[in-house]
Amino acid sequence: MREAFVGGGLLLSAFGPLAAIVLLAGSPLPGRWWNVAGAVLMLALTGLAGAVLRAARASQAVPLRSAEVRQRDSELLSLLGAQMVPVVLAVFAGSDPARQLAMVLYLLIFAVVYVRGRLYYLNPVLALAGYRIWELELENGAAVRLLSRAEFLPQRGVVRAHRLAPGVFIAARRDRPGHPTIPQEDRP
Repeated sequence: MREAFVGGGLLLSAFGPLAAIVLLAGSPLPGRWWNVAGAVLMLALTGLAGAVLRAARASQAVPLRSAEVRQRDSELLSLLGAQMVPVVLAVFAGSDPARQLAMVLYLLIFAVVYVRGRLYYLNPVLALAGYRIWELELENGAAVRLLSRAEFLPQRGVVRAHRLAPGVFIAARRDRPGHPTIPQEDRP
């Protein structure tokens, strides 16, 4: 899958709600209706997360053989904390052009770091949809991030997943409820 599609789609879906809050709280655009229309557009962009996940699931699933698994949902809290800065600036900026410019520059730097760091897995919209963040240390020593709705992943095992970006995967869907994503031949 094209990394630009994944990066762009997950960036816009991760920052869409934030941009909507900034538009509604700070009203940086001239006229109330422009801010409301912009907020509605930003909220609509959150749907791109679903399009990215559907496209990823259309690709071939690969087995990830884990040697160690760690939950990393706390990383999302760091992102949410960093996203509060432009919201606070928007609330207190009013019509001060210098503060509004600072808010826009902060958001641009934040977005560039998000994309360049391939932090696609840090997405509040995916968390609201029930996805958890896992770090898998694979048997070959590589570490990858996995998005999964699973409440538990075994320390050693095989998870079938689709590649979103380098080092970022999403767990394959289960064939039917109650069935693990581990293929029969790979079960311990």
